[in-house]
Amino acid sequence: MNKYLIYTTQGHCSAPDHQDVDNCQLLGRIEAADKSEALNKFLEDNPWAIEFGFTEFSIAQLHDSEWV
Repeated sequence: MNKYLIYTTQGHCSAPDHQDVDNCQLLGRIEAADKSEALNKFLEDNPWAIEFGFTEFSIAQLHDSEWV
């Protein structure tokens, strides 16, 4: 099984001085055979992601045995 991070550029983040910060949000991590399975499994296990309005997901495979 491969390890993947699921993240998005949707949403926003504010700095302590209340300025908007452009960044990515890590939504979760998952083990799966490939990227397609990773996203499907993530969405099945985390229905809140769709319920909260996220529609754009990026998937990055980790290439070592460590979890971030």
